[in-house]
Amino acid sequence: MGTAGRPAPYVGSVRIAPDGQRVAATVWSPESGAWDVWIFGANGSESHRLTYPPASHGRPVWSPEGTRLALGTSQTGPPHLEMLDTVVNGKEHAAAKEASSMKAPRDQIQLPTDWSSDGRFIAFDTGLGEEEQEVWLADTSTREVMPLLHNEFAQWGAVFSRDGKRLAFVSAESGRPEIYVQAFVSTLSPQMFGPRRQVSKEGAWIVRWRADGRELFFIDTNNWLYSVRVEGPLRFGEPQRLFRIAGTPQYGTTNDFQFDVTPDGRRFMLSTTGSAAPPPFVVVENWQDKFHR
Repeated sequence: MGTAGRPAPYVGSVRIAPDGQRVAATVWSPESGAWDVWIFGANGSESHRLTYPPASHGRPVWSPEGTRLALGTSQTGPPHLEMLDTVVNGKEHAAAKEASSMKAPRDQIQLPTDWSSDGRFIAFDTGLGEEEQEVWLADTSTREVMPLLHNEFAQWGAVFSRDGKRLAFVSAESGRPEIYVQAFVSTLSPQMFGPRRQVSKEGAWIVRWRADGRELFFIDTNNWLYSVRVEGPLRFGEPQRLFRIAGTPQYGTTNDFQFDVTPDGRRFMLSTTGSAAPPPFVVVENWQDKFHR
């Protein structure tokens, strides 16, 4: 339908604020070689930068009230979970981090995927691409982290339903990635319980809820975007193709591709793929000879 923000080397991570008016996106800086988060208006208004080097920032996820972002932040090691205020006195700006880091196992990768509607939990992945293995939760009040989906097969991309009672996620338990939904309880020790229902049929790797919980959207491994009606707590209709995303499929690549849907479920936000020319590179032959004098 149109574009939002300015042309830029977007890494692929795009998320819409709960009010539907702002978008957080990850942009690569050729000058610093780092990722940073930019905010721009969903109507195409001018964008502005939220984070700066030397640290690299990516995978932004909005808090339910839209005043904070969860980020994966890295300076010398793997990305760890951080939270940033985005609004102070009615103006957006990069504020001090609420916490230097969540308590977590040493060297654990932490890339957020969603923030629960009650503000208590941030779901995050512990890997990217082929390294994706587990879904963990961070409790924003205690700064404690805990495993949620922990099995011998890869699971990732967890997102909360609006009522906080279900979780949609990707699991490779069948031998290929598919979308599943399972009940979630947050009292005492947060955990999944009861049967899990498979939603996709022929492979999928990113999923989003419509704000009212009545529809799920997912992208399959061939760049098709699907819609699935939610007919009950764990009852779903047949997946319906909406459109194919132009460009190179991002599944299986190192690009941290994400997409998002507006609260009414009628519009989608995503970065273009495969349209930018690859950067130049230099091949040096017989480089070993330069060490012999």
